[in-house]
Amino acid sequence: MHKIYIAGGGAAALTAANYLAEYADVTLIMKGKRNRGNSWLAQGGIAGAVSPEDSLKSHVQDTMKAGCFLNDLQMVKDFIKEGRELLQELEQAGSLFDRDNEGNVLLGKEGAHSFPRVLHAGGDQTGRKLMEFLTSKLNPAVSVMEDTMVMDLLTEKGQCRGLIVQDKQNVCHWLKADAVILATGGIGGLFLNTSNDIQSTGDGLAMAWRSGVKLQDLEYIQFHPTLLAGGRGLITEAIRGAGAELILEDGERLMKHIPGGSLAARDVVAREVFRHTLAGKKVYLDISNVPHFKTRFPQVAKMCMEEKIILENGKIPVETGAHFHMGGIQADKWGRTSLNNLYAIGETACTSVHGANRLASNSLLEALVFARRCALVIKNNINEKAPINREKFLSFRSRENKAELPEKQEIKNKVTEALGVIRDSGKLREFLKWSDPYLYIPSLAASPEVQEKRNMIISAHIICEAALKNTESLGAHFRADSTNTKEKVTHELN
Repeated sequence: MHKIYIAGGGAAALTAANYLAEYADVTLIMKGKRNRGNSWLAQGGIAGAVSPEDSLKSHVQDTMKAGCFLNDLQMVKDFIKEGRELLQELEQAGSLFDRDNEGNVLLGKEGAHSFPRVLHAGGDQTGRKLMEFLTSKLNPAVSVMEDTMVMDLLTEKGQCRGLIVQDKQNVCHWLKADAVILATGGIGGLFLNTSNDIQSTGDGLAMAWRSGVKLQDLEYIQFHPTLLAGGRGLITEAIRGAGAELILEDGERLMKHIPGGSLAARDVVAREVFRHTLAGKKVYLDISNVPHFKTRFPQVAKMCMEEKIILENGKIPVETGAHFHMGGIQADKWGRTSLNNLYAIGETACTSVHGANRLASNSLLEALVFARRCALVIKNNINEKAPINREKFLSFRSRENKAELPEKQEIKNKVTEALGVIRDSGKLREFLKWSDPYLYIPSLAASPEVQEKRNMIISAHIICEAALKNTESLGAHFRADSTNTKEKVTHELN
């Protein structure tokens, strides 16, 4: 039987594993526990043009506009169409989404959407409910390795031949595979403030770079405008869709002069929140006009109460934080990368559907759609060749790498300063000068802790290179020293 390893444990990883389990021996390799990761934390919903007044065309247009038309139009069209079909299948499989008293699916409106088209589960617990659903449907034949760090890819003659992993007993294994899928998530853990799980440290991105895999659109990092002040958790955009407004301390509406107001595209709203915060002003989310707040948004309400925020006052203090990476490992519509037998899905992949700024609630949809496609193409391809020899290449006990790397807090400080909401060439060059000496430290005998820090520095360095190279402000990549040129930007980094 053919062997497939999937690095990751989120929505994309579970979806791909379930589709492949009937045809191959599948193992999920998770950096932490099963119930960790960005998919579990997702408060927003899943976008789909399912109402009679909405249309696929409108969803496509909103996706393209939010992405500043850096997206690939045909990729977006196919993604949106297939996504709607997949949502209908999900409903038939388990009635996952919230409904009104008459049994109709409830649809929310979020930033830059023309119509209410966002499906939620458990109010603001869509990610958790989706992951519980996917976990319950997971084929029992799928093996799971928890608390296991994927250290690097095994490559030979232009092909991915497997993975080097280190388990919780600190033993390294060289594992052969017919196919490897990277579903390692994003890069939010590089920043001081983030909505992401702290384990999102750009591991897949760094591994791909070390193996010469093509990367794309790395400079485009979405910052969410409403994290609970202090970087203590996400305040879902669905609350603004329900009528909340961003205000200053004196009650003035922050976005009153901006088209779209508090529901403008995320990059626009994030810059306004960031500019005012930088100027020493406090920004709040006014929830006084949102009825039944605690029952509609239980996760946010619980988080606020834990932080001693009195919701009856009608104001939640907010600030920006790293949220989603539009760039990543270059992947086609099937998740194929530039390295044979290596696939990338979910946030670690760049599939050209998000462009310069992701439309709200398109991320879980992308994870599901591309995971299913990836599984289909792998199934078709591996059936054409004999399974590989299944023995492990080698196992050995790790020893601590003596190379001195900065502490994570220092890395996060440097990354946040250079690659935040507003950038300039001076800070970008300063970061590259600081990070360059750490790029080529040997990793074969590194501990997971050392390797994670190394991945953080590598990911930040190559993102910084892309951000310095692209002098045009576009979407989530905003240069204070922008040349404002209209020339076509280069999206690919070799």
